[in-house]
Amino acid sequence: MMIQRALLAAVSAATASMLVSAAASAAPVLKGSWAAVTVGGKPMSGATLDISDAKVSGKSVCNGYRGAIAVTETTIKIGPLVSTRMMCTGQMDAEATYLKALQSAASYKLTADTLELTGADGATLATFKR
Repeated sequence: MMIQRALLAAVSAATASMLVSAAASAAPVLKGSWAAVTVGGKPMSGATLDISDAKVSGKSVCNGYRGAIAVTETTIKIGPLVSTRMMCTGQMDAEATYLKALQSAASYKLTADTLELTGADGATLATFKR
């Protein structure tokens, strides 16, 4: 029983190490500043996504935000996010949609200078350009 526990601990540690390595190798590709082009299939302007190491930040139409990010070769997890709380007339719905899209992202596609965030169902949540 003790040998099984030791073996399980060793396998768990090796798996965690591989996941960290995969995340570290994929993250540099996404690092940098991105400008939102579409969110929920609708044009979006004024929203940004800045990716650095294990953090994201940017402008969500009206307010600034920041939070955590975890990336592997195909998956992405953004959040939880915190943001400033300014009220911007006529922009709050777009901002809420944008922040929800970021936090709902499960995977991504990167082609040339375009980043596409997709949900768990494969639907495109948002697209960005460098």
